[in-house]
Amino acid sequence: PLTFNLVFELIIRKLKTVGSGYNLNGMSIHDCTFMDDLNMMESSFENMQAKADLLLQSLPLLGMSLAPNKTILVSNMFDSKIEKEQHIMLGTN
Repeated sequence: PLTFNLVFELIIRKLKTVGSGYNLNGMSIHDCTFMDDLNMMESSFENMQAKADLLLQSLPLLGMSLAPNKTILVSNMFDSKIEKEQHIMLGTN
């Protein structure tokens, strides 16, 4: 467990270099983690895609992988200017 936590922390720190996170009462929140679960938070689809891309590039370098069938995207963003559905690509498996 300790080795996993150290490796996972490297990924989390790297993800914080992308985007601005989610602004909550003046605080920038980038992620929420528990055990082997990672909830990434962003203020735009573009920044979330950049984080997802970085995550997918980083995991194999540390001997880890993403399980797309256990991965979900939840959004609370509403913008009347968005005319088409936007997708965050998380993998092809």
